[in-house]
Amino acid sequence: MDGPSRGDQGHRFDIKAILIDPYAKLVSGRICFGDATHRMSKFIGTYDLSHSSFDWGADYKLPNIPETDLVIYEMNVRSFTADESSGLAPGIRGSYLGVISKVKETEIAKEEEIPHLLQLGVNAVELLPVFEFDEMEFQRHPNPRDHMINTWGYSTMNFFSPMSRYAGGGAGPLIASQEFKEMVKAFHNAGIEVL
Repeated sequence: MDGPSRGDQGHRFDIKAILIDPYAKLVSGRICFGDATHRMSKFIGTYDLSHSSFDWGADYKLPNIPETDLVIYEMNVRSFTADESSGLAPGIRGSYLGVISKVKETEIAKEEEIPHLLQLGVNAVELLPVFEFDEMEFQRHPNPRDHMINTWGYSTMNFFSPMSRYAGGGAGPLIASQEFKEMVKAFHNAGIEVL
């Protein structure tokens, strides 16, 4: 985007900066969450033009719980399983796959890990931002918060692409998109709405 570079007048055009297509379904950039060695990564919108549509399955159905009956649990995908106390392998902690693993435990044995949501009467999860964001944003320029990593994601850079660094094992944006859909499907199969 070309134009004046006059910060004092609110103009911050930079012809060398590559802008992300706001409608890109996938964003490529840093591979691993919180990797300080790549804190200045560039993010580029990309598309999947070779894979077929996601298969939700012949028996897939939405829980369709009436809004007035929802008991909502707000959760952060990364924080939900990032700690070793989750009992998950390091490669899937803090990922969509980590959440899927916990949801599938629910389907198998309603009395274990995610079942605590069901035991509480929870029938919906409200996901904190799962869209692409730069968790290293505070570390790009010296500021009072430059020691912090943004784990909450409230500075989304692209609303149409799932957070690529939530893919298991740093698998990238295409796998992140697939795993995100698998996570939603697993929640729905457990009778839990996803907001």
